[in-house]
Amino acid sequence: MPNDASISIRLPETTRRALDAAANKARRSRAFIVKEALDQYLKNARRSKLRLKEWTAEERRAGLQRILEIQRQSADRENYRTAQEVIDFIRDIRGD
Repeated sequence: MPNDASISIRLPETTRRALDAAANKARRSRAFIVKEALDQYLKNARRSKLRLKEWTAEERRAGLQRILEIQRQSADRENYRTAQEVIDFIRDIRGD
């Protein structure tokens, strides 16, 4: 294919053997297996990055508040103090 580029990589022997086994099982070339794996990796990376970008600052704040609320509820059930309660207690003692 005219727009394809060629690269060279070094692999540990165990990785190369695993690659060979995967290629033989799939009846494909090493290059095909590596390309498919790289394409999938990049696709997942793009998806993860997009999911993070989709959250607004308000949504992130709301999510954090929900996590803190769940932590507080767990603390109440288990009779222990949350990290925020300890921080508030120390600030109260110091007069912050």
